[in-house]
Amino acid sequence: MCMKGTLPFVCATSLAAILILGSFLGCRFFLAQEEVVLLRLPPFPHSWLGNRVADGFEILYTREGKEERYAAPTGGGSVELSLPLGKRTPLVLYPYVTGEWGRITFYPAGGLYPDFFDSGALDIRWEDGFAAETLLLAVRGGFPLDGFNCPRFFEEARKRGGSNPWDLNRAKVLETLASGSFRADRFVVKKKYSLTLSLPAGEWYGENLLEPPFTVGEGGTFPFQSLPWGVHRYWSTEHALTVHLSETGLSEVALYSLPNQVYVAAK
Repeated sequence: MCMKGTLPFVCATSLAAILILGSFLGCRFFLAQEEVVLLRLPPFPHSWLGNRVADGFEILYTREGKEERYAAPTGGGSVELSLPLGKRTPLVLYPYVTGEWGRITFYPAGGLYPDFFDSGALDIRWEDGFAAETLLLAVRGGFPLDGFNCPRFFEEARKRGGSNPWDLNRAKVLETLASGSFRADRFVVKKKYSLTLSLPAGEWYGENLLEPPFTVGEGGTFPFQSLPWGVHRYWSTEHALTVHLSETGLSEVALYSLPNQVYVAAK
């Protein structure tokens, strides 16, 4: 009789224990779907108007087909980011600096999780910015990363782009990714042109941090010996310069004075 009287209590207690255990395991299962990744942020390859590191980074990546943004208000050291466990994720980090010229955002650095993830950390590299941003753009257009050899894509971009992968023709890469005809030899350097400009004296710095700064003397000119077609932007302490080169080599140049962006000259 005593055993029968306690049976409902035992059953209820067992059921509660099962529910609590299930809830605990469910939480652990959910947490196991994420991994906290330490991103090591890169310093600038060279000083940029006195800056050795960015004022901050904007981080872009995709999660379950949706684009995510994360603001990292630091330009050096490292930041932690929670990513889907084991899910291949290109990471694109846009550095920026602020000053009397306003906010300037540079070409991004990049990384690839989990392929380049080692000992709890992922090194973000300037030379991987092109590959990471290109894959992010491809994913926006519906390109599936599952089954695609992303590590080799990064490696070939570095190899075929030489010291500056941003010289590669990205339009051709995206076109062949979308059509399913991409091969490593689709990484082709854009045609380059020579251009000589009369510019104010000073040190000039570009938005592509893989390009070294250049110096213009008093009353001097600067010869761009091999400038790929596209848009190029440069800054000195007192001026901003935009150079637009068409695929056929036609140029449009605009020069502005800082900090008020007053138009000075064009070619």
